[in-house]
Amino acid sequence: MKIEIPENLRNESFRFVLLEKQTKRPWEKNWTTDNNYKFNDKKLLDWINNGGNYGVLGGPGGLVILDIDDMSFLEELNKILPETFEVETGGGKRHKYYITENAEKIIL
Repeated sequence: MKIEIPENLRNESFRFVLLEKQTKRPWEKNWTTDNNYKFNDKKLLDWINNGGNYGVLGGPGGLVILDIDDMSFLEELNKILPETFEVETGGGKRHKYYITENAEKIIL
């Protein structure tokens, strides 16, 4: 299966980090401040094209990522939150993506 960045996440404001193979651990240090990349950065694209995985960094561009492990919770969220871009994770769970200007004020 070829890994690529979904069209909905190809935003100049969003940032991506290189992940160790088959883990969620960042490959590089200082990934929250220095070692994160735009969707079209050559280093990120080369990493992906050579079989590497990536993570999406919440915060930049006002991006909030809800990591849903409990599918019953997902059903409840879908009742109260607006429809949004959503992906299935490698483990069969879900990530929902929202953009907001007030991310620091969100409490679930």
